[in-house]
Amino acid sequence: MAQCFTGADVFDGTRLWKGGVVHIDDGRFAEPIAGAEMVTLDGGILCPGFLDLQVNGGGGQMVGARTDVSALAALCETHARLGATGILPTLITDTPGATASLIEAGIAAARAAVPGFLGLHLEGPHLDRRRKGAHDEALIRPMEEADLLCLLEAAHALPVLMVTVAPEAVMPDQIARLRAAGVVVSLGHSDAGCALARGALAAGAAVFTHLSTR
Repeated sequence: MAQCFTGADVFDGTRLWKGGVVHIDDGRFAEPIAGAEMVTLDGGILCPGFLDLQVNGGGGQMVGARTDVSALAALCETHARLGATGILPTLITDTPGATASLIEAGIAAARAAVPGFLGLHLEGPHLDRRRKGAHDEALIRPMEEADLLCLLEAAHALPVLMVTVAPEAVMPDQIARLRAAGVVVSLGHSDAGCALARGALAAGAAVFTHLSTR
């Protein structure tokens, strides 16, 4: 159904339009359409929904081994109410079994077209214990071939798969294979120096998790 939204300022991602008008047709922005349903908003700012690439939980639930499709749907709904219309539910360092279970749930959520579900973010377990933060040190470990194959298989079944790794815990060729499969490789929880970090970037890493300067 075509709709016309008025009564609010409109932020298009770059500029704030005072008293702007937004036309929607079949869920997409459109040119003005005769007979569109008029929706008058009560002030405020109408803006694009946010995308959150690291969501460890919400609505009283944490992402973990027991997270299923219904839990992922509830998580997406919770964050949609907070303004994030697309999210990557994120599992922090856990066991291989927990990782496999969440991947299975994520694939099912993608097949069910759960609103707001963009894919998964696996933060660990291939990190640096010296920068473990809230992660379980006992579960942090280097990436092995079985881990890599699991991620490569998941990447083909999920709309998006993002992984956070420390350059100390993975090899450049592993990063390259992940990148070639479409995985978004992020560097984080690392004590790497500049040369090691640059090597990971050259291999295909493209994002940083918890990036800070000092």
